[in-house]
Amino acid sequence: MDELQLLQQWEEKIIEIFHRESLTSLQGLDPNRRYHYKGVQLLMRFNEVSRRCVNKHKGAFNWYTLEKDLYFISDEVLYYLAHVYLHHPYINNTLEGAFKPPGYSHTIYPNYQNREAKRYDMHVDTVFEKLYGF
Repeated sequence: MDELQLLQQWEEKIIEIFHRESLTSLQGLDPNRRYHYKGVQLLMRFNEVSRRCVNKHKGAFNWYTLEKDLYFISDEVLYYLAHVYLHHPYINNTLEGAFKPPGYSHTIYPNYQNREAKRYDMHVDTVFEKLYGF
């Protein structure tokens, strides 16, 4: 298998996770750009929140650029979230290695991370960085 085939298989797996976990970016929610989620019209709410910045920073704030950034961030968050779902079943369970040393009143839960757990943590961090960065 060459590298291109490997990358294609990886992306197919990520797309499978998108479908299985119902991960849908803001751009894909509604072709009519209504973007309702749990009774909230997302773009209207986004406009209400960001309008304060438009008024405060007259001319220095581009709402359309910010909206494009929101869509892009949505795509990135879901992509890395799919990686979180991919690694989750294989992370180590710290409860399995728990022990209580003689003379101690507390149980110790050692965290011997496997590679999958490390990647899981890295992707969770990336998801939060993307959300925080926006």
